[in-house]
Amino acid sequence: MTNVFTKLKIHFLSKCLVCFSLGGGKKLYIIGTRHMLIINMQRIFINETNPNSIIIRTSWVFSSHGNNFVKTMMRLMKERESLNVVSDQIGRPTYAKDLAIATIKIINEVSGGKKISGVYHYANKGVTSWFEFAQQIKKNAGLSCELNPINTAQFPTPAKRPAYSVLDTQKIESAINIDIPSWEESLLACQKMLG
Repeated sequence: MTNVFTKLKIHFLSKCLVCFSLGGGKKLYIIGTRHMLIINMQRIFINETNPNSIIIRTSWVFSSHGNNFVKTMMRLMKERESLNVVSDQIGRPTYAKDLAIATIKIINEVSGGKKISGVYHYANKGVTSWFEFAQQIKKNAGLSCELNPINTAQFPTPAKRPAYSVLDTQKIESAINIDIPSWEESLLACQKMLG
C-alpha cells in the first residue's frame, strides 16, 4: 500500500477552498467551512490509506488526569473570588474514561468480525456552554467562587473557537450499540475521582 503522504499534496487556496493533488493528474477540490474541510480531509485520508481505518472525533475532553477544563476550573475556583467564563460557545463535553470505554468496545467489535470503518463522533450526551459547564463543576465541588458569563470577544485566545461545536453521536451509538452517559453524570464521576 502506498503511503498517502507520498502521493497526496494539499494546496490551501483560501480559507474555504482546498485542492488535493491525488497523483496521476487527478485533482479534487473541496469548498466549505474549515470544519467541513477537516471532515473531508479525514475521509480522503481513510480512502487513500486504508478503507478499514477508524477515526473518532471528540470534543471538550476532561479527565481526572492531565490538564483540562475541569481541573483548571476547580483550581481557579479555589484560588479566586470570581471568574469570567465564556458563555456563547456551545458544545458537548467528553469524559476521557467514557471515550476509552467506547474505543475499547469498537476494538472488540472489529476483533469479533464486525465491519466498522470511517469517521465517528463521540461525546457525552447533552449540550452546554463553557459557563454552564463551570457552574456544574462549582456546584458539584461545593465551591463559592462567583462565576460571570462573558462572550468570546471578551476572552481572546490565539486559536479561534467555534461558537457551536456539538457533535452528532448517532453513528457511533448505532454502530456499537452504546448508551452514552450524560456529561453531568460523567462530570460528577470525574470530580469524585479528584476528591
